Amino acid sequence: MRGTHGGIEVSNQERTVYVPTIDVAVVLFGVGTTLSAGVLHRLMSGGTSVVFCDWKRVPIGAAYGWSHHGRVGARQRCQATLSAPRQKHAWQQLVKAKIEGQANNLRNWHLPGAQQVASLSARVRSGDPANVEGQGSSPL
Repeated sequence: MRGTHGGIEVSNQERTVYVPTIDVAVVLFGVGTTLSAGVLHRLMSGGTSVVFCDWKRVPIGAAYGWSHHGRVGARQRCQATLSAPRQKHAWQQLVKAKIEGQANNLRNWHLPGAQQVASLSARVRSGDPANVEGQGSSPL
């Protein structure tokens, strides 16, 4: 894999393909991938998120460009300009989603406590002052 003007070239034993970075939102790299700082630079400059995976293909880390034109940077700037009440409301929604996700995981694995964890979602208030998030992650 190597960076080229406006994109990257991806190769295997059979062929080489040119991919414009403007068309790529996320790239996953496994343990057998060889890449250079130039490739990372090209991806980050194009606003591409890079995710590194372990030998089981499970994500273990990520890198995001800090460009003012990138998706992550734009999202962070928008979040930073929110008023305090809107920040607290956004946090409330995030905590509710995390708790509901935890309950869904328990349900999917047929583990006890899914209903109790799901019921915590209704108790989350703006800014989560009671730390319901912590209760949702604790073993029951």
